[in-house]
Amino acid sequence: MPSPRLKGHIEVASAAILFGTIGIFVSLVNRMPIGSIIFYRLLFGITAIAIFFACCGKGYGELRLKENKRHIFLLGILQAGTMLSYFISVKYTTVAISVLLLYTAPIYVTLLAPLLLKEP
Repeated sequence: MPSPRLKGHIEVASAAILFGTIGIFVSLVNRMPIGSIIFYRLLFGITAIAIFFACCGKGYGELRLKENKRHIFLLGILQAGTMLSYFISVKYTTVAISVLLLYTAPIYVTLLAPLLLKEP
């Protein structure tokens, strides 16, 4: 059994690889409307999460929002905007340009974190 640290590294690497392939698959279904791509991506995603909860014995109670509802709502709106913008950019430019622009996010976080989160 791998150590928790190694397991974490494997999970992060797996997530990065999977996340990196999104643009390729979006470009392969370029004839579909962007709204349909987003709908089916989210539909299959929620199905996978439901299966995960069912297989791991975790209750759906973990999905209940008890606090920070406004922040979670804002996070959902921002995620939808990010997904929409990214998929539109893949459709009208290239996957390489879209991924390059998406991966500039750490620069924006570095610049905005002190202003918005009062981080040093």
